[in-house]
Amino acid sequence: ATRPPPLGDPASLESAAARNSFLSVRQPPSLATPLLVARFAVVLQCVTVYPVLVYAIRTQTFCALVYRDPYPGALPVLGLNAIVLCATAAVSIFGLHIADVLRFTGAFAALVMVYAVPAGVQWAELAAAARSSRRARAARLALTGGLLCCGCLTVAVQFE
Repeated sequence: ATRPPPLGDPASLESAAARNSFLSVRQPPSLATPLLVARFAVVLQCVTVYPVLVYAIRTQTFCALVYRDPYPGALPVLGLNAIVLCATAAVSIFGLHIADVLRFTGAFAALVMVYAVPAGVQWAELAAAARSSRRARAARLALTGGLLCCGCLTVAVQFE
C-alpha cells in the first residue's frame, strides 16, 4: 500500500499516492503552497460535508429499511456511523483509484435508481392488482424481472 505524500513537500507531487487523487493534475513544484492550501480546503470540506452525508444515509436507511424512524436511538445511529466511517476509511487505506470508486458507485446507483426502484413499484402494483388477469400479471412480472436483470448486468460489466 502506498503512503500518502507529506504535505508541502514539492517532491511528493510526483508520488503514486498523489497521482491517485482528485488533485492529480500535474503542477510545477513552485505550486506546493497552493496545493497545501487546497488540501486544507478539502479537509475542511470533509469536516463540514461528511456529517450531512452521514445524516442523509442514516435517515434513508432507518426510515426506509429498518425502523421507520430517522433517529431510532443512540446505539443504532452509532453503529451505522461506524460502518460508514469504516467503509470510507477502507477506501483511503487501501489506496483505491478514485476512478474505480466512482465507476462502481455509479453502477450500483444505476442498479438501484434506474432498475430496482421501477421494478419494485411494478412489483408492488402487481401485488395490489390481484384481480387483474393472469396474462397481465405474467407480463408485468416478466418486465420486472427483465429490468432487474438489466441492472445486475450493468453492475457485472464493471468487473471486467
